[in-house]
Amino acid sequence: MEVVFDIGKTVKNAYGQTANILPAGFSFSLFEADGNYQIINNTAVASSPVTSAAGTASLSVIYDDISDKGTHYYILKENGGNIEGVTYTTKTYKVKVVVDDEGGY
Repeated sequence: MEVVFDIGKTVKNAYGQTANILPAGFSFSLFEADGNYQIINNTAVASSPVTSAAGTASLSVIYDDISDKGTHYYILKENGGNIEGVTYTTKTYKVKVVVDDEGGY
């Protein structure tokens, strides 16, 4: 089973207006966490750059074994970049995935 996380990125200029973004320079990473949403290790389980001018990115995690059954916790965050004049968010997002074997795995 594959779980896909579709991410949208909106950039606003200094006046609060939505601005066109350059896909290169924005990316996101997904980190495995414990039940308290503390990152287990600092190695991303998935990373993806923003791949379109619409500001979208896609990350996926594959659960391919019955031993993956259970609850999985992740932290999603934007990676810092180097576009001049851009402040990258430090906000993190908590993600909870429950893998069950109802109706077969």
